[in-house]
Amino acid sequence: MKYNNVFLSLGSNISGKKKNIETAFEFIKQNNKISILKLSSIYESPPWGYKNQENFYNQVIEIETNLEPYELLVFVKSIEKKMGRQTAIKWGPRNIDIDILIFSDIIIKGDFLNIPHRFLLNRCFWLVGLNEINEQLNISGKNVWALLEREQDRDLIKIVC
Repeated sequence: MKYNNVFLSLGSNISGKKKNIETAFEFIKQNNKISILKLSSIYESPPWGYKNQENFYNQVIEIETNLEPYELLVFVKSIEKKMGRQTAIKWGPRNIDIDILIFSDIIIKGDFLNIPHRFLLNRCFWLVGLNEINEQLNISGKNVWALLEREQDRDLIKIVC
């Protein structure tokens, strides 16, 4: 059975942000087809896209799974649903947001799933978390650290948790 190395992002900007991330993490841990490998620190960042909202807490986790990409997508969306996520405004406030950032060396460009995540290179808070977990990681042929050096968005606060 093939195991895939996957990076997920957990984000929240509605009250109890840290608790929301912890709850989502616990749901992920309960899946017997997923092994948690590493966790980044939690970072606070300004909102991206829709600006009129609270700052986000974000964490990147590295997992190993034998789930296929669309199976993992269904699983993480089920967690968001269990936690009561509602999407009223695109990129608006949310209690939990779980994104698949990287799934082994798989590339998918679809209506419901893009791997690597289509905004991965534009979101410093993901790159910082990825770099913390794996400094040798390459995205689109570039080292994560090199991608971070070009980033102008340095408004990140590390939350020691």
